[in-house]
Amino acid sequence: MPGNELLENFIKALQYECAIYQGLLKIAEKKTDCLINNDITALLALVEEEKKAAAQTTQLNSVREQLLAKYCKQTGQDFKNMTLQKLAKQVPEPYNKQLTDIRAKISDAVAKLSSRNDLNRQLTDNGMKYIDFSLQLISSSGPETPVYGSSGQEVLNGPKRNMLDIKY
Repeated sequence: MPGNELLENFIKALQYECAIYQGLLKIAEKKTDCLINNDITALLALVEEEKKAAAQTTQLNSVREQLLAKYCKQTGQDFKNMTLQKLAKQVPEPYNKQLTDIRAKISDAVAKLSSRNDLNRQLTDNGMKYIDFSLQLISSSGPETPVYGSSGQEVLNGPKRNMLDIKY
């Protein structure tokens, strides 16, 4: 069958891509721990790791598309309408099983990654809200302090006090 070598390379690219998605999932899980434990240093290191993995997925995606385009050209099929599911139905064993399995693994990893990223976003949002609340609390004016005039009577409109008493 034409394109067996292309199919093998295509499957290898998908396997590498799947491994990267699974690695991204592990990074996302570690990020959750860092967000919960407030470990900013480790979080920054994980973000850098995540950037590198994302760059790798972009490269692999490009390679995968090129291989699929070559395969479609060799077999006279429309590249724009070709999906992994359609391809798996057309190719012989063992390729169709490999494609079906890798498709399921990638779909599972991407779904879990999406869910974990949503959790991390919520944790980050909650942290930001807490920081904003704390800053509002610290910088807002507290209760008015009584100011007494020369007659010993309380004078209204005395200076308001902040928890942060910063003099400029």
